[in-house]
This record gives sequence, C-alpha cells and structure tokens, in this order.
Amino acid sequence: MSDSSINIKQAVVTPEKAKQNRRPSLNQSPVPKQSSGVSISVKHVIYYVTTWLQSVLRVKHLRNVGIKKSIIKSKSRSGARELETGKPEVRLDFESSKSGDNSVVVVVVTLANILAIQKHNDLKCPRFVDFVNAIVKTTAANVEATPPPQPASLQTKIVTTYVSGDATSFHLPFRSTDQSLLSADECSNELKVQLKRLNVSSGSTTSRHFFENSLRDIIGTKLVVNGNDVATLKPHQLLNDVIINSWLKWLTTPRSRNDTNSDVHVFSSYFISAVMANGYNKSLQRWLKKVNIFEKKLLLFPIHAGYHWSLIAVISPKLIKQTSKRYGEPNYSQGVTCMIHLDSLGSSTMHDRHQLSWAIRGVLNVEWGRHFNDTLDKEAKPFTHRTFHLHCPSVPKQDNNYDCGVFLLRNAFNLVQKVDTK
Repeated sequence: MSDSSINIKQAVVTPEKAKQNRRPSLNQSPVPKQSSGVSISVKHVIYYVTTWLQSVLRVKHLRNVGIKKSIIKSKSRSGARELETGKPEVRLDFESSKSGDNSVVVVVVTLANILAIQKHNDLKCPRFVDFVNAIVKTTAANVEATPPPQPASLQTKIVTTYVSGDATSFHLPFRSTDQSLLSADECSNELKVQLKRLNVSSGSTTSRHFFENSLRDIIGTKLVVNGNDVATLKPHQLLNDVIINSWLKWLTTPRSRNDTNSDVHVFSSYFISAVMANGYNKSLQRWLKKVNIFEKKLLLFPIHAGYHWSLIAVISPKLIKQTSKRYGEPNYSQGVTCMIHLDSLGSSTMHDRHQLSWAIRGVLNVEWGRHFNDTLDKEAKPFTHRTFHLHCPSVPKQDNNYDCGVFLLRNAFNLVQKVDTK
C-alpha cells in the first residue's frame, strides 16, 4: 500500500491498549426524530415479540399466561412506529399471570435486530425460526447479564453525577461552563498528545472557536444525550448508539486547519442497517448529499446487530481504479484501496460479512456514479467482489459479552491516528 494509505497492523488495538483505554460501556437509545428512511415490518416485530415472550415464560401458548394475541399485535405496531422514527430501541411491557403470580415481562425490541430478521420473508422457514431464536436468546442474555452495582470508584462517581432517565444530560452546544470544549481532550493522554503535535492549545480562543465551529459542521445542532445514554458509560454495560455515534464524531472533528481528521468520514450506526433493509434508496442517498466520500482517505462504518458492535473501514476509496489495474500486473506497486472488518468476536461474529460488504459496495458504486461517471459510463460499477473484497484481519478479542463497543471505538481511534498527512 502506498504512503496515502494506513498501516493496518499498527492500527489494530492490543489487549493491553483496550484495557488501558477502556471507557465503561453502552446500551441502546433514541436519536433525533427525523425521517430515518427505514420501513419496519409489523409482522416481523410481532414474531420477534412472541418468540421473546415464549422463550422467557417457557410456554408455547401465551394465552395460558394471560397474554392475548391482540395485546401483542397492538404493542408491536406501536413499537414498529417508534422504530421507524429512528429510535434504536423500544421496550414493551407485558403483564403475565404464570403460576398464578402477576408479573411484568419486558421485551427489548432493537432496530438492528428487526432490520436483520425482516430480510427474511418466510416466517415458517426452519432457518428463519432458528435465526430469530438465536437473536432473542443473545439479546435477552445481554439484558439480564448486567451484574449488581460495583463498589464506587472515581469513574463511577463522575458518571452518576449526570441526570437519569429521559432527562437531557446535554445537547449542542454543550455549554454548561465557560471552559473550552477542546479542553475535554486534555482528559485523554493520547488526545492531549495529538493537540501538542498539531500545535493546538485548548486555551487559545482561535483554537477553541475553530474546533467548536467544526463540531457544529459535523454534528449539527440535533445531538441530544440523555441520562439513559450516559448510564451506559458505567462498567459492565453495552455502549449504545448515541454514545458510539457522538464519540466517533467528536474523535474525527478537526482540531486545526492541518488536522488529517478532515480526511475521515464517519457513517451513522443506523446507515448500513437501513441500506441492508431497504437498499440504498433516495432517502438514504440524501445522507451524503453534501459529502464526496472519495475525497476522504478513511470511511468508518460502525455496525450493530444482535446486541454486538463491530467496525468496517474503507481505506482510500478513490484508488479503486488503480486497484482494478493491478490485476494481471504482478509488478504493480502503486496505492490501492481496501475494505476491512474489525470484529472483537473474530470468526465467531454474529454479523453477516457477505451482506455487509455487498451493501457497502452498493453504496460506493452509486456514489461513484454520482461523482465521476459521465454519460458514456453510467453503468460502470468499479467496486466488485473481485476488486474490492472484504478483508478480516486478526484482532484482539473481547473476553466478556459487553465490551464490543469499546473495542470498536479503540480500533476506530487507532485507524484515525494512522491517516497520513496529505
């Protein structure tokens, strides 16, 4: 790979680094209500909810425990409508009378799970049944796996000072003090080193205004983080979409005019799930209306499905033509593009690598046509399985069922640091 690319081996996180830089984990939570471009199948939500209830209550006929089909359908429709607003997770409560005792069963319906299962139309197919059972089992286990509160630590004390529930913790412009937002980088040794390398002072008015204006350009004014989101930063929690998306945006916001962060584009964690469910439709294409991704050296796609996080990175996508040329030329030594999947579960991943790579190639081909194809070359699709297949390098693996989000963030951080200067 040429000087314009990234050294993948150097960028991969080590187990020691993962533990040293671990910020306690996350969960699932709402995003700003906007047209998400996602269509939710109510019948798949009903099937998912029914499977969850049967699994938790260990009964086949839910009417025997006081849960009627009409109630399941009504609450599933309501949940589907919420998911279509872009909300990553809804929780549905059902009153059960099993063994004569009244209790409440909470069904966690995530956008990622529903988008994954609704790709299958035959609800009676044995493979579909097994697939849904596996997702429900994994999701329910993660929900129940939260251990009792740990002894208070400095980190825990800091987190618990924030608000709880749906109350807003902060939103743009994050202004609660007169202190520069850039000063938050001083809390991380590695980000602090980066500021020094860029010759940026968090106390400088010029640097402060540049960073905060850049942050507004990247995030906009819609990001809201509430108490439920902040609570996922506590130990033994699964990082959620709000924390993952906002931290990646923060990480890739340029700190100065010569910062190579401007060569990185981060996609929302909802983007590829939506593409896999509905194709790269006109609604989703608007997400990149103001961005030419081929001007970037690094594209990051956070992936979430089945209560698991992983990361796909596309490096130097504009070099696809050179990448195609190298076939048949054993002495080719110029730069190439590539796509890699970094997953802390390794080969045991729950994510469908074939479908993910297919979806990303589809997006890249459409965007290539929008930016480069002329009228004589409108059907050209340079991103193919032959020229642009998915590489899966060996990476350190998580040793629990909740740190996948932390590994994603660490791997993303390392890749961003390896983006070379123009």
